[in-house]
Amino acid sequence: MVNPIKKAVQKVYKSLKKNKLENSEGVYNEWAKEKEGSVDFFEKKLHKGSMDKRLNSKAKLRKDVRGYLPKDQKELKLLDVGAGPITRLGYNWEDRIIHIEAVDVNGDLYQKLFKKHNITPPVITKNSEAEKIHELYEGETFDFAFSRNALDHCYDPIKGIKNMVDLIKPQRYAVLLHRRNEGLSQGYRGAHLWNFDVEQDQVIVYNPSKKYKLREELSGVEVQYKLEQTPKDEWIYVEIFKK
Repeated sequence: MVNPIKKAVQKVYKSLKKNKLENSEGVYNEWAKEKEGSVDFFEKKLHKGSMDKRLNSKAKLRKDVRGYLPKDQKELKLLDVGAGPITRLGYNWEDRIIHIEAVDVNGDLYQKLFKKHNITPPVITKNSEAEKIHELYEGETFDFAFSRNALDHCYDPIKGIKNMVDLIKPQRYAVLLHRRNEGLSQGYRGAHLWNFDVEQDQVIVYNPSKKYKLREELSGVEVQYKLEQTPKDEWIYVEIFKK
């Protein structure tokens, strides 16, 4: 049974946080306040050993990612946006040469975290907001761009998505993988500032201050989606194909 006092507190907190997200300035302020909160979370995961697979340089490239990559290209360059301390993409695929660039708003802090624990990850996460990754790389550099459970933590997720599209080559994919309506389900606690959902067959990104329809925000692309139910969560895959 749900504790009625706890439920009432959560309701009040959710209402207060929603009020703070009523405009773009409020969203940015909440992002700035909460953005470093994940560092302690990942340090605990390091202690538990639950990040060992991601640190294994022999790990295979994710099977779902392989399906988006050109089959006849020997050397591939991939971008992981909001990667956290270490990419989830994996590193090896048959005889292909895989180059991975990982970025995260806490990249510098994660580098310090690994140094503290005397760990050298296979790919070092660089420091960058999703909204500013275009300052790190030239346009049409990558064969694939990926973001998992990260853009809903941004102050401007649409800017981040547009940057991802700009950075991939034509005839390539950017894929976004997020829990459906994560901000809403978390009561907009912590860095959960936005939601990804589907409305009238349109992918939408929204919070109390704004709602975006992804197909209307992006040009020169095809946007498709698919929903996947897991035992704990429902996920939305957004596939953006650059023409």
